[in-house]
Amino acid sequence: MPLTTASLILLSAMAAPPPSKMYKDDSSGFAFNYPREWTTRQKSARTIFEWKIEGKSVSVEVVNTIYQGTTEAWQTLQKQASEGANRTLDRQWQEDLLGVPLLLTQTTLGGTQSLTGLLYSATNRKFTFRLSSPTETMDAAVEQWRLALTSLRTLDGDLPKPESPDRVIPAEPPKPGKKPPKAELVDAPKPPRVVTLTPDLTRTPPRMPKGMQAFDTSAGGQTVTLFVPSGWSVSKDKDLFVLTHPKLKGNLSIEPLAELDSGKPEDSLLRATTETLDEFDKVDKRSDSAAHRSKVGAVMCRVERVGQSKGKARIDLYVTGDAESYYWLARYSCDDPKVYEQDKTVLHNLFDLMRLDLKK
Repeated sequence: MPLTTASLILLSAMAAPPPSKMYKDDSSGFAFNYPREWTTRQKSARTIFEWKIEGKSVSVEVVNTIYQGTTEAWQTLQKQASEGANRTLDRQWQEDLLGVPLLLTQTTLGGTQSLTGLLYSATNRKFTFRLSSPTETMDAAVEQWRLALTSLRTLDGDLPKPESPDRVIPAEPPKPGKKPPKAELVDAPKPPRVVTLTPDLTRTPPRMPKGMQAFDTSAGGQTVTLFVPSGWSVSKDKDLFVLTHPKLKGNLSIEPLAELDSGKPEDSLLRATTETLDEFDKVDKRSDSAAHRSKVGAVMCRVERVGQSKGKARIDLYVTGDAESYYWLARYSCDDPKVYEQDKTVLHNLFDLMRLDLKK
């Protein structure tokens, strides 16, 4: 589509990420980036990553596992393994990573906690990890490991498919005298200098719809304005805005943030989802949606988590809307799947029009 004079564009080079290294495993078909300061060692087909948090040692062991049974059978195996090792089974749940179930088990032995995960992809060898940390640093360790997993990708560039226990797995030809190949640990490839064509939100901000409500607040030491569509009632609760609507049954809050002191939207999204994870007794599903632009030019990302909490159903939804260094973080929660289905439309309409801007 040809650009017209009304289609002003911003030509910008993407900022380079912090220096990192790359784990690459041809057997499982996956790779991810990890901080350069993490130390590594390899034993046979296992790769062990080690680093420190508050002076305490944390480690993650990554291996590829041959498994084709059901998700339920895998969780049962993990439960039996924890019992056999006299470990306390804290919880088991399932999330979604790259559109594939991620089966998780957390256990405790003495003062150490462990988190085991298997990516249930339709691959002969499956990406599997075990994170171990002292109990007092476990939350921080999980957050840092999750951050590394945000770079997880397939080597062929295609999204993986969920496994099916009925899938026929071709036999791997025997290789006499050869050990299983080790994963590679190499410098992460430098991102190419990319010229991105995006709406110039700074010079020509999108025209806001009529009837928008404006609420001044602060973020990153600056005065910012939160624009909310008409029909919504907005009240202030410390640093949050609480939003209600005649058609909304669940609970919704909005937090105005700035990259200067809160990091990028994806960092805040990761922190928000990690902070409430322990409130779930069981996670049945987690889905992450790819970034896309709203009607008012904000770049939106979302995470949905469905499960059980205190004997009831629980649905959490986290959404960010980024508009050049300032963004809003929405937190929605309800305890009834039917209510959530009804709330989806009004939430979508809100997020598509809400925007946070530096006050002019």
